[in-house]
Amino acid sequence: MDLINSESYSSLLAEGKIKTVCSLVGSSLPGSKAPERIEDHPDVIAHRRLLAEIRRHRIPEFVFFSSGGAIYGSGVDRFSETDSPVPISSYGLIKLTNEHDIQVQSRETGLKYLILRPSNPYGSFHRSLIQGLINVTLTKIKNREPMVVWGDGSVVRDYIHVRDLAMCVAELILKNRSNEIFNIGTGVGYSVNSVMTMIREVTGPFEVSHSLGRNTDVSRCVLDNEKLIAHVPLRFIPVHEGIRTVWDEIMKGKTTS
Repeated sequence: MDLINSESYSSLLAEGKIKTVCSLVGSSLPGSKAPERIEDHPDVIAHRRLLAEIRRHRIPEFVFFSSGGAIYGSGVDRFSETDSPVPISSYGLIKLTNEHDIQVQSRETGLKYLILRPSNPYGSFHRSLIQGLINVTLTKIKNREPMVVWGDGSVVRDYIHVRDLAMCVAELILKNRSNEIFNIGTGVGYSVNSVMTMIREVTGPFEVSHSLGRNTDVSRCVLDNEKLIAHVPLRFIPVHEGIRTVWDEIMKGKTTS
């Protein structure tokens, strides 16, 4: 379906069988160039049309995947849901705009919403060749392709296995949490250089080159997950274990990258 073309999904919503719509759709990346007006960006237009259809067909619940990194900005050791978002990229600003649109509609119509701010997911069924450090690196190693890192490798991120991410989302929906914002991350940060070291421990040696860093990337983003684990007690898969699992899947052809 084409999310911008609301006719492509309106009839599905009109059937009256859908209680919860989950949106994971996005066409921009943290390094994407900013449009002249955020309101003109396809992601903003698409979600506003989706919200209009949700209103028209009286869908009671909406789950939106925002960003656990780009939305907050810089300057804090661990970001919590109560921190004021100060995005430094158009990607983060677009996500924040979408969040505000959802909250406005909730106040106007009573729409129940969950806004989820995931950290950096990795794991099975990953398809992008440019986004997602762990999967992209492992795929390039398998294909004997060069790995290029933006900057000096000191950027710190919170990496969560997609199975843990999916479990958290499902539990929050099943527990009927609504009109809330949740960070979804492990609460532990690793630099890019540390991730490269963990990958070498699994795959053996490989070469990494460095390019200029991007001014749209925050230097550190680790999520405070105290609110999350109060509702979803979970033992997160450690990154070094997750890397080994993903490597095994890639080598066996069980995951698409």
